Amino acid sequence: MTTGITRLLTPKEAAARLRCSLHMLAEYVVSGELAYVPVGRGEHRPRRMYREQDVEDFIARKVRKDEPPLGRPAATNARRSAPTNPSSKVVGFTALRNAREAERRKTKKN
Repeated sequence: MTTGITRLLTPKEAAARLRCSLHMLAEYVVSGELAYVPVGRGEHRPRRMYREQDVEDFIARKVRKDEPPLGRPAATNARRSAPTNPSSKVVGFTALRNAREAERRKTKKN
């Protein structure tokens, strides 16, 4: 019977495998999402190592595939157009500003 050797990853190696920071790796541990192996006897700053299989299992649990909600078609790149109102009038910003300025000038002169 052959026993398999479990390779332990350092925090830097595990973070590199997950492409995250050491801080984020620690957050995964604190939240219970990622298992670790305590190494050494320190209680104040425990040294943690990570089994390759635990890191691979973590990645497998995080895999997602988004699908469009039921009853709605997938988004398209088509532009939406709003209905036009033939009685509407488009007035430019500068035209409104100029009209207000002209009104102010009239009231100052009088």
